Amino acid sequence: LYGVELHGLCVQSNHLHEISTDTKGNHPNYRRAKNSLIARAMNQELRRKGSFWEPTDRETAVLGDEDGVVDAYAYSLANPVKDGRVKYGYQWPGLRSKFSDIGQKIVIKRPKGRFFSDESELPEEVTMNLTLPPALRHLPFDEAIARLQEATADKETTYRREHQKAGRSFVGRRAVRQQNRFEAPKSRTPFRKLNPRIKCKD
Repeated sequence: LYGVELHGLCVQSNHLHEISTDTKGNHPNYRRAKNSLIARAMNQELRRKGSFWEPTDRETAVLGDEDGVVDAYAYSLANPVKDGRVKYGYQWPGLRSKFSDIGQKIVIKRPKGRFFSDESELPEEVTMNLTLPPALRHLPFDEAIARLQEATADKETTYRREHQKAGRSFVGRRAVRQQNRFEAPKSRTPFRKLNPRIKCKD
């Protein structure tokens, strides 16, 4: 519909990371439709009203080269470790794509809930296709997957060492699931920092 290829994603407690390719120049419409559906569904589920997303445009960056794509992919999947939620990315209880999902057709059934009622006009199931980022398609498939896995593992190792050095522990999978969904961070978002719209290693 929108011509957006999805390569990987990680949905955290209060934000999400997505690596995708806009093949038709239609990303603004895709993002608006996606964010609107998520907001309406979550507001209904949480029995709340008002804005769901922060009114800024910080989520989109152009990935400039192969190394930049790999680095961004690894950063996205390693984010639960970076944020101190879990010690290893695979422990994250939220939605996080798997390397084994790439190249596969994944059938997702419409969930039950207050928003997704039996009278909903949304389809009962959809098929999600995770594909390799175009920047890696010149490589043999297994080699491309191995590169993404290695980069993600390296990121997670770096983040674990940073937490250990700072004396910080990880929340853990069980504690994450038990957190109050209405809690909010007590610290403020740092201002006047670089917010690159193009990311590359070279």
